Amino acid sequence: MENKIILSVDKSMQLLDILLKSRHPMSLKMLAERSGYPKSTVHGLLFTMMQHDVVRQYADGRYGLGIRLYEYGTAVSESWDISALVHPSLEKLSEMTGAGTFITFFDGKNVISFDRCVGTGGLQVIPEVGMRMALHATAQGKLFLSTLSRSQVLHLLREFGMPAFTPHTITDPEQMLAELDAVRVRGYAIEHGEYRRGLMGAAAPIHEIDGKIQYALGFVGLFRSVTSDDFLSAVEKMLTVAKEIL
Repeated sequence: MENKIILSVDKSMQLLDILLKSRHPMSLKMLAERSGYPKSTVHGLLFTMMQHDVVRQYADGRYGLGIRLYEYGTAVSESWDISALVHPSLEKLSEMTGAGTFITFFDGKNVISFDRCVGTGGLQVIPEVGMRMALHATAQGKLFLSTLSRSQVLHLLREFGMPAFTPHTITDPEQMLAELDAVRVRGYAIEHGEYRRGLMGAAAPIHEIDGKIQYALGFVGLFRSVTSDDFLSAVEKMLTVAKEIL
């Protein structure tokens, strides 16, 4: 059977993505502007999705994500045995390092956080569950990019861009390719204040039985530098815990 994209479904998914990234209810006008679709089209799609509770409308007329999406998300998370397996490891790594810890999933294009643990040491900024991570500016993003071919990496960097989040963000594709070579040699990726100023972290692969790397275990926190003793100690602990998973 020939694969064919149903445009109305595709447009609906784009609207859901816009609402997800916004994290706040949005007006019909804003959704039309963000999506580039006519108001009448957007209104029809929203009304249809409201009938299935994946979109809700507030008293002020703005639209937000519906409760049915939470049910879908819960069903998906319950089907992921990795969540149950990994959370004790997240807690263990957090206790060992004092840093916030997380596990992310790679779907071939997006890095998505689906579990985390808040650490005990100072300021904590760790990805929210369900949040998409920047491929080029986070340790987990670079880790997953390192598993791809040069052409695949360049394609994703062109598709998603390389915006500068801080002065340390790598924004040159060739420099990123060199960074990914270093990740392959080390066996883990480092984030040096590239996504959030002052925050440093690392991510290690979680190997499945067939050898594939679809998940990453990592930590992020306030360290003096990525060469400091406390950071390198945290990296060693992360690598040990990652090897214990699966």
